[in-house]
Amino acid sequence: MNQNRSASFLDGVEIASPCSADWNSMAGDDRRRFCAQCKLHVHDLSRMTRDEAEELVRGAANGRVCVRLYRRADGTVLTRDCPVGLRRRVRAAFARAIAACVFVWGLVSCTRSAPGGPAPTAPAVQPPDPRPLQGEVEMGDAVAPPPEKPELGKLARPGGG
Repeated sequence: MNQNRSASFLDGVEIASPCSADWNSMAGDDRRRFCAQCKLHVHDLSRMTRDEAEELVRGAANGRVCVRLYRRADGTVLTRDCPVGLRRRVRAAFARAIAACVFVWGLVSCTRSAPGGPAPTAPAVQPPDPRPLQGEVEMGDAVAPPPEKPELGKLARPGGG
């Protein structure tokens, strides 16, 4: 599958009926949750690969599909295999590993005490907050972009001229 064609298809997805339901109050996992208001499963495209997300939206021609997506300022839809999202997850995992090491080091240093004195208490180590996804969050019924139909006899010129 051509990655550029896939990117333009997914980036052309629009939310036909925006939804104001709270994702965090829905039952389910990180990829799919059930919305009690519309009685549909809501799929988070940012937790899918671009191919999985495209397959889901293309399959929606047979019925409704409700999606949650992050659209960056340049119009691209963020997916799990997006380099920006991958870099964010790697940084978050690294930060959690560092926080765990600091916590273990704090515990080990707490168990060592001077003879005859109380053991010092270790400060509570809070893992860093994960960075929020950048871009605009949209959620609701998804509409696939119409297929491109070339017109005979007309050539598209860059710049519209």
